[in-house]
Amino acid sequence: AHLIDVARVIGRAQVEVFDGVRAGLIIQGFEVPHAHVHVFPASGPEDFDMTRTTDRSPEDLAADAELLRAALAPR
Repeated sequence: AHLIDVARVIGRAQVEVFDGVRAGLIIQGFEVPHAHVHVFPASGPEDFDMTRTTDRSPEDLAADAELLRAALAPR
């Protein structure tokens, strides 16, 4: 339950920062006993295709991280 609660908080921040419609959530765990939680802004089912990626510069990623930190900061 806690894992999903944290994913929900992160998803809301992503929707706010990236103007998403809603948050997508994929939970994976294959080779070793653990889980990966992928949380991402989504507009529809096509956004769940993990092969659709974009190359982002380290500077762009750092700027996105700063926006997410601000959205996640206590208010």
